[in-house]
Amino acid sequence: MTTTLRLLAAGALLAGLLPAHAVAQQRMTQPMPSPRASVSQTIGITQVSVEYSRPGVKGREIFGNPQIVPYDSGQPWRAGADENTVVEFEHDVTVEGQPLAAGRYGVHIFPKSSGPWTVAFSKDNASWGSYTYDASRDALRVEVTPMEAPQREWLQYEFRDLGTHGATLVMHWDETALPVKLGVDTTALMVEYLNTDYVRGYGFWQAPQLLAAASWCDRNDVNLENAEAWAARATASAPDANGLSTLASIQAKLGKTTEAEETRKRAAELSPEAEG
Repeated sequence: MTTTLRLLAAGALLAGLLPAHAVAQQRMTQPMPSPRASVSQTIGITQVSVEYSRPGVKGREIFGNPQIVPYDSGQPWRAGADENTVVEFEHDVTVEGQPLAAGRYGVHIFPKSSGPWTVAFSKDNASWGSYTYDASRDALRVEVTPMEAPQREWLQYEFRDLGTHGATLVMHWDETALPVKLGVDTTALMVEYLNTDYVRGYGFWQAPQLLAAASWCDRNDVNLENAEAWAARATASAPDANGLSTLASIQAKLGKTTEAEETRKRAAELSPEAEG
């Protein structure tokens, strides 16, 4: 074997013995001027999360500054710093009343000197900032009016006005806040979950789980036909006053007056008061 071949073989052997991270080139981990951050919130049963970088004001004028966040430029702002700001929706949502499918989206904002700002949700979610932004890749655009807000040094996303069916996602930096209203159809999602996952899983043959599903439907006046079947199955295997009361309530809402009255009588016979 020639000297050159021996050196090449030795180099290949050494590379094989080194850990992968010593061979592959990686970006060095170091403190960033705009640290990465994330925030998530469950709205009803839908998780929404935001991943972004947090630039600081650092004594500068921010909004309207041509070097930082210009107004009326026709070019989007990355809604943060460095990589895309990315929002992820576990289920389908509405944004400012308009539908947006579940998924991960790059967020781009078009700030204006007056009037509403445009917020674009792009199917491209792995870009560096907005330099390669392509409007044809937008999944949705909405118009949102910014508000004056107390000064905040570091850009922050947060959820406000939280409810079962919606929340407001707010971008807040310096003295400007941009509130984006989110909506979720929690009732429809719950019905789908109960019908397809919950009662077909571990709860299918267990009375407490069946009654929990039936009770939720009863309280929300939805999916009553299935709820009646679940409550009937639960009370057939483990009759008690509470379960029978739930079944009677559902039967009454379905217009089954006679059956509901008979079920109420059975519930009364099993109630603690009746035993006393």
